[in-house]
Formats: sequence, C-alpha cells, structure tokens
Amino acid sequence: MHPAIPHLLELQRLDQTMATLRAHLDGLPKRMRDADSQLQGARAAVTSAKESFTQALGQRKKLELDAAQWKERAKKYRDQSSSVKTNEAYKALQQEIAGAEAAASKIEDQVLEQMMAIDEIERRVKHAEADLKESETAVASEKKQIEAQFNDEKKKSVDASAERDQIAKKVAEDVLDLYTRISKKHPAATSAVLAVCASFRTFCSCSPPILMKNFSAANRAGAFSTASNPFPTLRPNPGPMEPSARDGATQSAARGRWFVW
Repeated sequence: MHPAIPHLLELQRLDQTMATLRAHLDGLPKRMRDADSQLQGARAAVTSAKESFTQALGQRKKLELDAAQWKERAKKYRDQSSSVKTNEAYKALQQEIAGAEAAASKIEDQVLEQMMAIDEIERRVKHAEADLKESETAVASEKKQIEAQFNDEKKKSVDASAERDQIAKKVAEDVLDLYTRISKKHPAATSAVLAVCASFRTFCSCSPPILMKNFSAANRAGAFSTASNPFPTLRPNPGPMEPSARDGATQSAARGRWFVW
C-alpha cells in the first residue's frame, strides 16, 4: 500500500467534515432571516391592530358628531315651533323634529355598536402585543442558539482546517495536488483516494478492507471508467494462465490481488 494512502484517507475525512460544517454555516444566515421574518410578522400584526383601533375611534367620533348635529337640529326646530302661527307650519316642524330625533337615535345606536367593535379591536391589540412579546423572547433565544452554533461550528471548521494542514504536510506535493484535483471533480466519498490509488497501482490484498469494498462498489458503478475519469480502471488480477492443474491454488490466490489495466 502506498504510504500516502492513510494520510489521504484522513484528508478526505476532514474535507467531508469541513464541507458539512460549511453547509451548516451557510444555512445559519437563512435561519437568522427566518427568525427576523417571524418577528416582522408579529410586529405587522400589532401595527395593523393599532391602525384598526385608530380608525374605529375616528369613526366613533364622527358618528358622535353627526348625532350631536341632529340633536341640535331637533332643538332648533323645537324652538321654532313656539313662534309658528298656523297648524300646517306647526305640523311641518313637528315632522322635522321627529325626523331629526330619529336620525340622532339611529346614529347613537351605531355609536354603541362602534364602541363594542372598539372593545374587540382593543382586545386584538393587546393579544397582538402579547404575541409580539412572546415572539421577541423566542426569536432572541433562537438567535442566541444560532450564534452559539455558528461559533461552535466555526471553531470546529478552523480546527479541522488546521489539522488538515498538518496532515497535508506529510503528503508529497505532487500526490496532494493529484488528490486535490480529483476530489474537486469527484467529491463522492472515497472516490478521490481510490482514483489516486489507481494512478499509483497500489491496490493489493494488503489494502484496507473498507477501501477495497468502496473500490469494488465504485468500480462496478463505472466511477473509474476512462469515459469519466482520466485514470486507469482497476480489475482483479486473473493470474497467470497456467495449463497445469497443480497450479490452480496459485492461480486462485493470484485472483485475490488487484492490478491496473
């Protein structure tokens, strides 16, 4: 087995760990934005409820003003009724008074309904404010967790990078460059190390079992075919084709080894 393989396997493990950490770190800003969006929704609900409350108060004030105007008109007609001299004029004023009082009464009923609506809207405002306070507490807690996760995974990423740098120093520059180029093209687990092994013709019966198992699966899937990979395809060594039957055991043992075609 090539002496660089254990280091390459460790490099690949660290690369996969760092990739996972980067993916997590890249997702944290979105979680922050989602938390802010949740808070913005709660704030918008409070703003909407308060606007409804303000509009309802304005509508009640307008109705109260209209009712007061109709009452004032009825009083004016009533004052005039004492100075009229004909029955027809008196009856006409009485009709005006009745109409003004009816309009004032109707508007006062609307004022009562509006007051009930205002009470309901006020409850909505209080409920929205309570929800906002709860959301602010939850979002603040979530942001702290996100920040803690960011700091923790950032530290792990830095540590993994430092460990990778130390291991990379143990690998020859040309081997490291080969591994780097292959891993960028084939990021799947173990494929980069397998391709490097293929280029070194290092597969044999002493290779790590897990590496051999992963090679077999990758090779069957065509991961190292010449169409997709510039490196040779590894195949089991069929052994020397001896005609003698007494060499069968030797041939069987040879078939357990690997070589490059």
